[in-house]
Amino acid sequence: MPKLALAPETRGKVILYFPTVWVGQFPMWAPTCMWAIGTALLHAGYEVVMIDERMDHEPREELKREMDGALFVGVSGKLGGQCVFMEEVCAFVKQHDLDCTVLAGGWFAGLYPDQTITSENIDIAVIGPGDYSIVEVADRLLAGESLEGVENVYAKEDGRVIKNHVGDLPRIENTHPIQWKLFGMERYVHPHGWVNTFTSRGCPGGCTFCGVICLDPRRWTALPPERVVDDFEAVVRDTGAEALQIMDTDFCASIPRVVRISELILERGLDIRFNILGRYYTVRRMTDEQLALLRRAGCNEIEIGLESGSQRISDQVNKQCDVEDFPNLVRRLVRHGIRVRCNIILGFPNETRRDLRDTFEKMLDLRRLGLNAVRFQMFRFTPIPDAPDGRRILALTVRHHVGRSEFSYKELLEFPINETLDDLFWLPPAHERTVNRAYEFYAPLVFYKTALDTAKGRPIWRQVLKLFQQTAKWRLARGWFGFPFELWLNRWFGIRMPRGADEGISPKEDQLQPAPEMGQIPDGLPSLPDPSRDSDAVLVKRQRESSARSGKASALAK
Repeated sequence: MPKLALAPETRGKVILYFPTVWVGQFPMWAPTCMWAIGTALLHAGYEVVMIDERMDHEPREELKREMDGALFVGVSGKLGGQCVFMEEVCAFVKQHDLDCTVLAGGWFAGLYPDQTITSENIDIAVIGPGDYSIVEVADRLLAGESLEGVENVYAKEDGRVIKNHVGDLPRIENTHPIQWKLFGMERYVHPHGWVNTFTSRGCPGGCTFCGVICLDPRRWTALPPERVVDDFEAVVRDTGAEALQIMDTDFCASIPRVVRISELILERGLDIRFNILGRYYTVRRMTDEQLALLRRAGCNEIEIGLESGSQRISDQVNKQCDVEDFPNLVRRLVRHGIRVRCNIILGFPNETRRDLRDTFEKMLDLRRLGLNAVRFQMFRFTPIPDAPDGRRILALTVRHHVGRSEFSYKELLEFPINETLDDLFWLPPAHERTVNRAYEFYAPLVFYKTALDTAKGRPIWRQVLKLFQQTAKWRLARGWFGFPFELWLNRWFGIRMPRGADEGISPKEDQLQPAPEMGQIPDGLPSLPDPSRDSDAVLVKRQRESSARSGKASALAK
């Protein structure tokens, strides 16, 4: 990447380095959060060298060339893979220039600053979004001043570690718009015209398994609608993109904002399609008129976390979801032509075979709408250190696991996420086998649209997999995976099932069309009551009643 500056004369040079996330990553989304930090530095008069290890030719060599005279090298990272590459880059800098200041940011440093600052290769750790603190850090380093008092920053100085106050999530509307063209956004446009962006930060939810609430508990800040649509227009104009993957944790947290964004897109004649994420609790509040407006504006898909089809488990992780009502919400969205991407987690703590059956029953129900209408993403539960559920599970002394409450920097670098965490020690061995068998073969075979593509060029094996789909549906409906001969045969003769959906990389024609008669229900299930008349208190009451019924059923089962 070329050097970036907004003025002929700059105050100093800063290097921002985005490491590999994982080898073979797809989709290769643009590092927009790091660009936000770069934008703040550019507007403060600094020259920014932006290096993306995934995209640039010989990135380490470029880094070595640019280090001379740099105020600092900023490296991003997140738990589960990228943090290892983050540490490698930091070590690379110190090997070539021990005096060069190295700053670590991103999710890893934000969640684990106490451990991050112990690395011998890291001098500064930035906690949370760096739009504000990064400029003050650069100004202090340029002036040769101490970093003491810089909010959201830990730093090593004179043989000691300064741990400054960690403040609230900064208001995003006070940040500068990212200059997408300047940062080379066109390099990140995917097949079928997709590119990523964001319009908000944080999450108003409180799911106890999620790492988001550790950093910004129940906080959310969003760009105003006019700024959002300005950004959309700039991305389309400067990159040629025609589809946006919006990475917000909850795009629908403010329904008036969603409505105004949709209106502005239509008023400006902006021809785009876009995917968003929303929580059940917020999306269900939208009226049919609001959903229809969102679809006309170009919304192609909403990703929503059901996580579990068991109300008992859903309440346990504070999902704020009425699992019996969830299929009705999905049907409403599908009727308006909005596909749903449904997130599922298998192997929650205290999950039973009954809970797992409830989950698969809900998924099979949703699958009847068609895999073009509902797409699934499945994960195994991972106890994230510092997340409420993670702390509790990792502290257990059960089976062969020795309880832990604290993790060193090196241990966090090696902490396994999803694909490598084969040992679900918090579950009874029999249920662990059930979860792993379902996750490895039976659930992907039934719920992933691309499952049969693993038999590409092998027509006979494709027919075998089609037959196995029927036996897999039978197993999933009953939660029974004993004598898994289909799984064994696939290990011998097949290819590993896909681990996820296509992440929005789909052609323009891969969209749903709204039902010709809005409000018609294909399967005769009752529609949701008007969300505008359904108060939060009513929803909470319904959830508690459902939870109580589930608890009574569990007690009777025992």
